Amino acid sequence: MERGIRFLGPSLDDGGCHSRRCCELPHLPRRAVADGGAPRRFARRVRCADRRPHARPADHGSARLPARVHQIVLGLKYHATFDAVEKAYGVDRYIVTAIWGVESNYGTHIGERPVIRSTATLACIGRRQDYFREEFLSALEILARGDLRAEQLKGSWAGAFGPTQFMPTSFKKYAVDFDGDGRRDVVDSIADLIASTANNLKKDGWVSGQTWGYEVVVPPGFNYLLADRSRAMTMHEWERAGIRRVGGKAFPRAEDRAYLLAPAGSQGPGFLMLANFRVIMKYNPAEAYALAIGHLADRLRGGDPIAQPWPRHERVLTRAERYELQQLLARRGYNVGEPDGLLGSRTRAALREFQASIGVTPDGFASATILDHLRPH
Repeated sequence: MERGIRFLGPSLDDGGCHSRRCCELPHLPRRAVADGGAPRRFARRVRCADRRPHARPADHGSARLPARVHQIVLGLKYHATFDAVEKAYGVDRYIVTAIWGVESNYGTHIGERPVIRSTATLACIGRRQDYFREEFLSALEILARGDLRAEQLKGSWAGAFGPTQFMPTSFKKYAVDFDGDGRRDVVDSIADLIASTANNLKKDGWVSGQTWGYEVVVPPGFNYLLADRSRAMTMHEWERAGIRRVGGKAFPRAEDRAYLLAPAGSQGPGFLMLANFRVIMKYNPAEAYALAIGHLADRLRGGDPIAQPWPRHERVLTRAERYELQQLLARRGYNVGEPDGLLGSRTRAALREFQASIGVTPDGFASATILDHLRPH
């Protein structure tokens, strides 16, 4: 990625503007960023944004492009489309482009399962039958309205389709006919694809002209009980708590509110997350996913890699171990919700409380050492 980026410029919040120069878009498989968890795996998701792409054969259709699409997506061919979409919705083109890349490697991996069959099956079996019944009925409406043909309505096992992976109900709420042909085609129309994705983010609360967050340096001895999604403070308040932006840069607006995310605890980088980070998480509620989207967008714009190292020496907890950790916390009276092996905000909050009770830095980092502490001896 270092050699692939040709345009180096400032970020949105540092007074930068959208350059029309080209930059290469790295391959970021959707599954590789959607599953947050232990730090090495989390770090791999985000480091993907610094890799050069591997060329793969393109699928059919104008919105399904090869992985090396720098001259197509952000180059001359779609200037007018991105300009018009940004003017209409106020959503950063690099965020839309990052979602496109992470979700489907720019349309080369959109899935081949018929959405009707997938959603019909899941409406009859499994834990979320009511949810998938709505998805099934919405998929039928898409066909009945004529927005997409049956052969276009193919996607993942859960029914997500198109290069930015719309679920049928999301399509109903957010898809737009931006090219004016009478159909909302998020599969093969570049204009509809970009505009619909931007409209999704806008309706979910995207703040125009604002970035998603900042990498920050967390000082030694910091109270990690403050590192919680529910504890948003102003940039000025974070600075008073000792938080500094990487590279000594100033925060553009001292009154912006953000929360501190420390995905690898005290051993890794910290991030102050603004309102737009929460918007990306509405698109996919995994912090690893949202961080990968934000960081990839910054790199496409010409931003720097993440400066601070990740704790690669730590062993990654397996899904079974994370499930066990949640169960052990619950048995001690901590609120982790329903154990599922996924480390969300409630699990990290519970883990911080436990760490504080045993005199360990309460950073919410689920390590093998903490799991051993929780196990009965």
